[in-house]
Amino acid sequence: MNTAYLRGYYGYQNFGDELLLFGIIEYLITTYKLEKLIVEVGNKKWIEKWVHINLESRIQNLELRDKVEFVEIKQHRYRRLTHVMNLIGLGKYKHMFKFFGGGEVLSDERPFPHDGRNIPLLFNWTVRRGEFILIGGIGTPKKRRSRLLYKDLLHRAKELVIRDQISLRVVQSAEYKVPSTKTKLYEDFSLEVLRSCQSRIQNLEFRIQHYMLVNINTATCTSDNIHKIQLFCQERPDHKIIYFPCDMDDDYHCFDTVKSAIPEIEMYDWTKYSLQQTIQLFLHTEAGIGSRLHFLLPLKFFNKPFQSIAKAEKVHKMIDA
Repeated sequence: MNTAYLRGYYGYQNFGDELLLFGIIEYLITTYKLEKLIVEVGNKKWIEKWVHINLESRIQNLELRDKVEFVEIKQHRYRRLTHVMNLIGLGKYKHMFKFFGGGEVLSDERPFPHDGRNIPLLFNWTVRRGEFILIGGIGTPKKRRSRLLYKDLLHRAKELVIRDQISLRVVQSAEYKVPSTKTKLYEDFSLEVLRSCQSRIQNLEFRIQHYMLVNINTATCTSDNIHKIQLFCQERPDHKIIYFPCDMDDDYHCFDTVKSAIPEIEMYDWTKYSLQQTIQLFLHTEAGIGSRLHFLLPLKFFNKPFQSIAKAEKVHKMIDA
């Protein structure tokens, strides 16, 4: 396997996925001795700019970057044509070994087909031949269609690289019985990035003093949770309050709701800064409250006081467990 293809949800200006990406690239290239890694992204122009900014910050070394190529989902004149070509085995990258995931790769908490069903729908030729590896978290299946999907994908996959103990228990349960020889327990791919950043920035001067971070997404943006945020902020009345929108297509639109309850709050647009600068924001914060996994995970990693207002299973697995 000299060349491989990575498919997840990268290049959509979601902080969690873009944070994971650097860790995944390094892991895949070094572990599987890849000479070339093709990464499917939502916005090639933006992700290349983002990676370039972080090369300057030494988040990722140039040697690895030279082995990575970004391609957009739309690889033909029409996006749907790309999907059809991949499905029937005539896609441009059909002969490449595939890596699927990075975050929560299978989860029936997500709507169809993002629950994992898009893997066999878009890459049926690859799935039937078992030329793929699943990487990341595996949600607990509650729906019948999810259990059927799991039975198919978990057994066809050449290997499973799992990021948490609960996901590992799911794949090795009596229902699926995936052999231990085919599973590898690793960690969330963002953690190595956080370690790398911490070693570089912990002694750097930081200008903002006494602040806290706030995050919420549309799924958790309720009056009860807004009230929880208010109470959390009131515990530190002398602190600056910074809103951190992990997903710029989702969390960003909750800012006005939060600001109506907390007028003094200000937004931090992480897309305009290097990853090192943004991780520095987490490293020096006094506390945080939010719902996104990769908002809470840096707070937990840096031993900051935090409160979770999440409802997603993946957050409970990685934060509460």
